Amino acid sequence: MSITVSNVKELIPVNSGVISDTLIQAYISIVTEEADLQLRNIFATPLTPVLEGDCINYTTQNTYGSQVIAITAWQEAGLTLKISSKENSHLATLTEIPLVLGQDYVLWYGWKGNKIPGKPLPVTNIILLGAVLSRYSILRAYGTYGWQAGYPSDVKQALYNVVVSLAGYATQTANQGGVTGLTREKSMTTEVEFDSSMAESLRNQARYLLNDPAFVAIIQKYTVVTENHLAII
Repeated sequence: MSITVSNVKELIPVNSGVISDTLIQAYISIVTEEADLQLRNIFATPLTPVLEGDCINYTTQNTYGSQVIAITAWQEAGLTLKISSKENSHLATLTEIPLVLGQDYVLWYGWKGNKIPGKPLPVTNIILLGAVLSRYSILRAYGTYGWQAGYPSDVKQALYNVVVSLAGYATQTANQGGVTGLTREKSMTTEVEFDSSMAESLRNQARYLLNDPAFVAIIQKYTVVTENHLAII
């Protein structure tokens, strides 16, 4: 996991009282689960292999069709693309042959489109050559999904801050007489059980913190890569 208990403990103010490693790990789990939903799970460790039957279908709402199609983030190696009618979007396997790189399309990497030596960047856009994706068609992608394995440094630091804030919120709730959680021992591990109302309260607080404009600005750097480029379609 990219977010570690030891690093979180270094950031918790000394006057916050003692928070067990088990509880900190529980807070990390809550925050990363919610964050990965917003980040579309593009930093999964390991990266996610996607078969055609588990594919992602991309579409466009552009009346005249789109030449540039945003595809979130995929690794170049093994990326396979097909175009078909929307009515076939539910099919596990399309009969259309895969598009040919350099003949049917070119790749757009990361934020600005070009590869950077020594810095692996995912494919974030497909630029069709001599054709457009119509409103009635899908672009199917499968291969290896994701930006990179593990959070980049800016996302990681932001998540540390959210976990620390969540721990502070939970501690404050406990000091005011609320329920912070119960632990129970199993044969080889320790599990945390939260009171159901407290668990939902912590999750809501995590969502609130993850909707802070400063955090949203960081994740949009990775999830809204193509918004400024769609005008050229």
